[in-house]
Amino acid sequence: MAAYLPLESRLQLRVNIGSNESGDPILRSINFSGVSSDVEAEKVATISTVLESLLEYPVAETRKVDTDVVE
Repeated sequence: MAAYLPLESRLQLRVNIGSNESGDPILRSINFSGVSSDVEAEKVATISTVLESLLEYPVAETRKVDTDVVE
């Protein structure tokens, strides 16, 4: 039977660096590798808040991106 095997996880912060001419937000991604695949969402949110305090731009979205392989 096939199963997923965690390969890697990363934290992705989508930051709002401004707006275009039509007023839509311009978002850029900042990625942090080495995230545990089983980290709790509350911890990811806390880390995102701490990192946002160090950044020039506000965080618009926080993602945990998992890459798995089928075994």
